[in-house]
Amino acid sequence: MVVKKAFFMFLFVIIAGCLNACRQGVTEENIQIAMTYVAETQSVQSPTPAPTSTPLPQPSVTIAPTVLPPTPAPDTASSGVPDIASSDSDVSWQDAHFYFGETVTVCGPVVGTHFASGSNGKPTFLNIGEDYPSRDRFVVVIWGDNRDDFPDTPENYYLGKEICITGEIEEYDGLYQIEIERPADIKMGD
Repeated sequence: MVVKKAFFMFLFVIIAGCLNACRQGVTEENIQIAMTYVAETQSVQSPTPAPTSTPLPQPSVTIAPTVLPPTPAPDTASSGVPDIASSDSDVSWQDAHFYFGETVTVCGPVVGTHFASGSNGKPTFLNIGEDYPSRDRFVVVIWGDNRDDFPDTPENYYLGKEICITGEIEEYDGLYQIEIERPADIKMGD
């Protein structure tokens, strides 16, 4: 309350000095008188004390980083292909695009197949999750040079089955795919 009164008094003194100077006409002498008057009254009536700085409280607890144990590497001893019995490392066909350029195991149902015998390279396509012409499907490609290594005809053998494919995720014409060369790259699901 006292500070408020002092502030208003100070403001009143400044306004009174200015009005007095304006009534007599603005001259250099009047300005000097007003400035001297304001300076004298300001030094006599300081409305607030100078602020003091208070140190900020220091933390009393140190937070240490959390260290997670390393994830074990997949077992590749028997076939050179990661063991996909553990579904922790498997990737759903819908999420495969997140792993572009990586070697992972992708799982899903074979809902459509096609052997393009008249195309260059004679590819066999296994459509996972959704069938052609859906742009959301995941594709497994078996090239004609490797086709005889697979059981029966791949387009018939894998159709309607749940499979897991291990390989590098590639992109071709806006679709994500894995090209496989041998049957060991495909594991049959439950």
